[in-house]
Amino acid sequence: MSRMQNQIIPARPYRTIQFGGVDVSKNRLDAHIHPLGKSFSVHNDRMGIAQLTNWFTDHKAELIAVEATGKFHSLVHEKLHSVGISVAVLNPYRSRRFAQALGELAKTDAIDASVLARFAAMLQPDATPPAPKFLSKLRELVVDRRQLIQETTSLKLQISQASHALVLPGLFMTPLFLGGFNRLGVASVSGCAGLMRWGGYGA
Repeated sequence: MSRMQNQIIPARPYRTIQFGGVDVSKNRLDAHIHPLGKSFSVHNDRMGIAQLTNWFTDHKAELIAVEATGKFHSLVHEKLHSVGISVAVLNPYRSRRFAQALGELAKTDAIDASVLARFAAMLQPDATPPAPKFLSKLRELVVDRRQLIQETTSLKLQISQASHALVLPGLFMTPLFLGGFNRLGVASVSGCAGLMRWGGYGA
């Protein structure tokens, strides 16, 4: 109990702030809460993300750190943000350097989640609001196009080495598909640029 101006005021109980980390992969989310020391794993789908969100809410986690993983972290980022939980999206290089500074040389999903939770607790990075939907879709399109270009380069090498008549038509289809994909990409970029100007995201 403490006294202030002759009034007895109950002392506020000390509350430990909880921080979270989420290691993101295509099919799974591994989470950890620091300093509570609890861990949790779910599928990286809408049901799993709902379970994870409830878990963080139940344990009153206030700041969650996740690594930027293209489209795989977007859904959990949006869901946590929508319920009022702050999320900091980190450059993977930065979190890896932090792990090295801690002496965490082993790399597993559970360890990565623990490292991210400690990163959030010790450095308390600024929260990252989710990108507007049209920008998220544009980023996904860019990533998909990059992957398709890599596959096409590999297929062109196969075409130069292939000689069987039944194999060549199938190999030639991917470059043709890429041409159509490029045209779709140009249209999407143009449309997103217009939306950005309309929404105040560009000049």
